[in-house]
Amino acid sequence: MKIYVLSHEYCYGDYKYKYKEECRFIGVYLTKKEALNALNRFKKIRGFSSHLDGFYIDKTKINQLGWVDGYRTGYFSMELGMHEEKGEE
Repeated sequence: MKIYVLSHEYCYGDYKYKYKEECRFIGVYLTKKEALNALNRFKKIRGFSSHLDGFYIDKTKINQLGWVDGYRTGYFSMELGMHEEKGEE
């Protein structure tokens, strides 16, 4: 069975010293249409409305492992965003 997970995330602050991420789990829906309806309701709420590009909907299956690859080290730079090789900076 497939489900749709609606979340909201945004970043703020100085990337070098006081970088912060705000993440919110909003809900789980049986259809993409229901997830989009919820997104439309939440995008009018203060806090969400100032970061409209922070919404995302993930389609996933229930009763299935979602993370099987283990951990990887990532690096962040303003030019490249997230990347895996330290030498890429």
